[in-house]
Order: sequence, then structure tokens, then C-alpha cells
Amino acid sequence: MKTKQRGFTIIELLITLAISGTLIAGIGQILLQSKQTYKTQQALSLMMEDGRYILETLTKETRRMGYLRNKTASPEGQEAVGGQEDLFVLDDGGDGSGALGSGVTLKKGEYIHGDYNAYGFDGTPYNDNRLIFRYQLNDACDLGDCADTSSATSPCTRDIGLELGDDPTVDRHVVTVYLYVEFDPVLKTPVLYCEAKRDVVTQISLGQNPDGSTIDIWLATTARTSAKKPLLSNVEKLLMLYGVDTPYFDVATDEDVYDNATNFYRRADEVSIATDCGSEEDRITPTSCWKHITSIKLYAVLRSEETHMTQNDSSYQIDGQTVPADVPGDRRLYRVFSTTITPRVSNASST
Repeated sequence: MKTKQRGFTIIELLITLAISGTLIAGIGQILLQSKQTYKTQQALSLMMEDGRYILETLTKETRRMGYLRNKTASPEGQEAVGGQEDLFVLDDGGDGSGALGSGVTLKKGEYIHGDYNAYGFDGTPYNDNRLIFRYQLNDACDLGDCADTSSATSPCTRDIGLELGDDPTVDRHVVTVYLYVEFDPVLKTPVLYCEAKRDVVTQISLGQNPDGSTIDIWLATTARTSAKKPLLSNVEKLLMLYGVDTPYFDVATDEDVYDNATNFYRRADEVSIATDCGSEEDRITPTSCWKHITSIKLYAVLRSEETHMTQNDSSYQIDGQTVPADVPGDRRLYRVFSTTITPRVSNASST
């Protein structure tokens, strides 16, 4: 007796294939989304790590700006001392190229100076902010040349350490640091760089005035200069806003007085043209505002290494304002890291 055999019909097979295809597509989509989520989380984790590193490095270095072993004229019995107008001598690079070739001139008495160009100094949008500042070494520990490992030098000043016989408590050593972002054509990414140098400042007496006071000049001789140091890649932008201390008129003393407090924040180009920082007699000098910087608001914009991490064109926010990415079509991830830095010792001029 023959047994009747029955298989699947065409309709049943098509339904099965449709259901299986839908399940496979759904599982595939879940796997793709999981992979994308993992890549995003990994990128954000790396950016957070880089952000913490760069803020810590820049804060440690810039907090030294303007530091002097003393804030007034040289007291008797001490060697490595001098006032702001003495130790911070004019520095235009010697050939007009600016301190450390930055294009920025540090005028006499200035311990910080910035520069801003909305179109970029080298034709790229990344290099639109430059910062250069200087400070006097307090002792050998400031450059990591001592047993105290907690005072280890930063990457910027690692190559300008003291030499045998150098003693910052005897000789006046002034360190200058230059920070900027520049596009690296090999890595094809913007990189945050720093350069530094160490000068020895000497006081030379030329004689006496009729009233018996000495006629002195102060000269800086460069002891060591570092090479160009990459600090971090994928730095989309480095933005600085400078806190300015403006004087108020003290009726009791009949003088303009500075209280070392920040009255407002400005971009570098705005600080350079301002005339409301100096006392009555020097307000005609626009750059006098650079002698009265009491803090810096620093913003570091980092981008992800990989492109096409988002569905839409990329942008980021600074102080509530939306800023489009320099190459929005790359669709990278962006994160803004910010901090406010106050010098460890404020040396704003008192007059």
C-alpha cells in the first residue's frame, strides 16, 4: 500500500523565507547598531581621556605666567630678583619675527600676549589663536631639576632644563612658552604644538643720574630653546578669552588702583586694541592691556579620529553658541573642554 507524501507548498516556502529574511535583517541591523554604538563610545572615551590630559597640561603650564620671585624692585641681599618691567624685556625675536618666531612681540613688561585671526594665520581655519607667555623660575624644581618628582617639568619645557652651574635663585632665568594649533599634512589632522625657551636676564649699570639713582638696562640672553613639540592631535580649535583687570580711581590716594580682579573677558584682537586698561597717563598705549591679564578662559575643541560618526553635519557649542565644524561633511564627533586659569601669583602692574 502506497503512503501519500506531502511537502511544503510554494506559498508556505515563500512565507518562511520572508519571515526568516525579516529576522535576519533585524538581527543584522541590531549588530550594526551595536557596532556603531561601540565605536561611538570608544571614540568618546578616547576624547575624554585626551581632554583631561590637555587641560591638565595647559593648566599646569599657564598658571605660571607672570610669576616673579619678587614683585617689586630688587631688595638688598637677594640676587635673582627684579620687577615686572625689568625682567620681562622686549622680545621681538631679534629680527621682528616675534618671540619664538610666533609673529607676536612681547613688549617690555608684558608676561602674556595672544593673537587672533578669524581666517587662520596659515590659511587654515585651525590656526586662528596663538598664545605666548613667560615667567621667572623660582628654583630648579620649576623645570624638574630636583629630587621632588611632583615638580616634574611639562612636555613644553622638558628640553630647556638647567645646565651644570645654573641656579635660578642666583641668576634670573625667564621661561617663554608658545602654544598654537597647526595642520599636519602628513597626519592630515590639526595638532596642538608648543615651543619654549629659557633666557638669562642680566642687569647692567650704565652709571648714575644727577639725583644719585642708577641708570640700569636689562638684557636677555637665550640659554636653551626647545624643538617644536606636538602635544595632541585632532585638536580642532584652541580658543582663549583673556580676563582683563581695569583700574578704578581711588579718591583717598588720588590714583588709579588695580585690584587684580577680572572685570571682563576679551579675545586677543580685542585686548590689543583696548584702551581702558591703563592708568590715565598710559591709556594712549593700546597694548597696555596685556600687562593687566589676570585669568584665561581656555577652550579646547577635540574631534574624533574617524569620520562619519554621526548622521548629520557636525557642529559644537561654545558658551551657548553653535559653531559649525571646519569640515562639517566629515561628520566627526566633537567635544569641547574648557577651564578658567588664574596665575598662581598675580603680578599685574600697580600703576
